[in-house]
This record gives sequence, C-alpha cells and structure tokens, in this order.
Amino acid sequence: MTTSRCEVTRALTGVGAARSIPVGPRTQVGREVTMEADFDDQPTDAACRCCEYRQFIRGVFIVNGVSKRHLLPDPAGGPPQTLSPTAWLEDGFTVPPAHVNQRYGHRDETTPGNADASDRYLPDRSNGCAYRGSDFPGLTARPGYRYEIQLEFQGRIIDVCNDVVTATWTWTVALSGVI
Repeated sequence: MTTSRCEVTRALTGVGAARSIPVGPRTQVGREVTMEADFDDQPTDAACRCCEYRQFIRGVFIVNGVSKRHLLPDPAGGPPQTLSPTAWLEDGFTVPPAHVNQRYGHRDETTPGNADASDRYLPDRSNGCAYRGSDFPGLTARPGYRYEIQLEFQGRIIDVCNDVVTATWTWTVALSGVI
C-alpha cells in the first residue's frame, strides 16, 4: 500500500514596499507580504491535501525606544504567546468580525467559505493544490512616535500525512522611522 505524500512544486514570498495607513488619530506602518505555494497531485502517491502551509515569526516591535508586546495564537489552544526576539513561534491573524485567532495554512481552521484572502487554498480548502496568503506585519502609533520593526519570518510546508517538513524559506521585514 502506498502512503500519500506532499509534493511541493513552488514556494515563495513577496515583500512589498513600506506603507502607511491612517487609522483614526493613529497611523499603521508596515509592509504587505504575499505567500504562495503550489502542490502537485500527479505522481501516484502525491496528494495536495497532505500539504499545509505554516508561518513562523520572531523579532521585535519598538516604539519610542520601548519594546512592545505582540501576542500570537497558541497552537495548543491556550492563552496567546508573546512574540520572542529569538525563538520561532507560529504566526497567526485575527478574523473579523468575531476577532477569532487563526493560524496560517491550517486546513482545519477554516474561515467561512475559504473567503479570507489572507489564508486560502484554491480551488477549495480541503483539497486545494495552491496556497495563497497575505500578511501586513507592522504597528500602529500616533504621529511623532519613533518606531522600529525587526521581524524574521519562516514559511514551511508540512506534509501532514507523514508529519515532516518538505520545504522551508525565510524573509525579513525591517522598518524604522518616525510616524
């Protein structure tokens, strides 16, 4: 009997230019990031459903010289974890309107109808052979505040059928200035 496996054909990340977005009396600064991965189901033992994207992060957010606490969802379902400057922790995002915390790429953590453009499998979440995600790592502060963002990210494709990592790549988001 042949065991199904994950076959990755492409995995990449695009980091865009720095952007500022007004948010009431504050400004959000960050960089748009796109994550893409494609999987193959053509070899006899390959199955797209075996491939899942994961995103890990480490780094710091500093405002006016003070390190700011940034919370991440706990993979075990417990209370949020605090971003570490040195240890890789699994990254996630909040889904409005209920503000539910979700982790990137987990096929079993579904947004309604696979409609959240920041975390999708195409053509469907259960068996899709393409992962498309987006992120906007940054911070929000009042005008005149000094900021520094130093983040490292790691994308991983996990073969969930065999519990192994099949692809890993890294990127950085670094910004500093005055809002």
